Amino acid sequence: MASTAVLVLPPALGRNMPRLGEWISSFEMAVHLSYVVCCAAVFALIYDDYRKGKLRSPYLILLFSVALQQYGFYASSEWSWWMSLISAWK
Repeated sequence: MASTAVLVLPPALGRNMPRLGEWISSFEMAVHLSYVVCCAAVFALIYDDYRKGKLRSPYLILLFSVALQQYGFYASSEWSWWMSLISAWK
């Protein structure tokens, strides 16, 4: 259940991050910070399970998928197949 909740956090956090301070200067920065918060939440869930002696695989899969999404935000501008797909929709 926590995995599902963490997946829907980035859009909500990204919209509300600019209200937290003047140092968040763009929507892109807010989106990246929201994913950092989500990764921190997943690390906290993994650490809690580690202390209890049982690591659950959904949290590890969630961490991998959130980190992969964040990497995709940075790298997608250099993917030629992605840029051609997006250009075709314009």
